[in-house]
Amino acid sequence: MTPFDLVILLVVSETTQQAMLGNDFSITNAIVLILTLFLADILLSYLKSWSPRAGMVIDGVPTILIANGVADQEAMRGCRLQMEDVLEAARNQQGVESVRTSASRSSR
Repeated sequence: MTPFDLVILLVVSETTQQAMLGNDFSITNAIVLILTLFLADILLSYLKSWSPRAGMVIDGVPTILIANGVADQEAMRGCRLQMEDVLEAARNQQGVESVRTSASRSSR
C-alpha cells in the first residue's frame, strides 16, 4: 500500500461518512466522488507501470541511510532522522543488533 492509497482510503471513508451523516444526504454525489478517487488511483498505478520516471515522481525514491556499515549523515539530516531512530527501526524490523558507523567519514 502506497501513501497515496492510504490517503484515498481516508478520503473515501470521510466521503461515505458525510453522505450518511452529514448535511449532504446525496448518495449519488458520494458514489461519484468515490468512483472518481478509485479511477484516479487506478490510472496513476497504470501510469507508474508504463513510466518509471512517473513512478519516481509519484512515489518518490528511497534514501540510503547506511551503506557498507557507514552512516550517511547528510542523508539522515535530510530525512530528519537520528542514528538512534535508524538503529531502533533496524532492530525492530530486521533483527539487526548493531551497525558500524564511521565518525571520520561523517565529518567530511
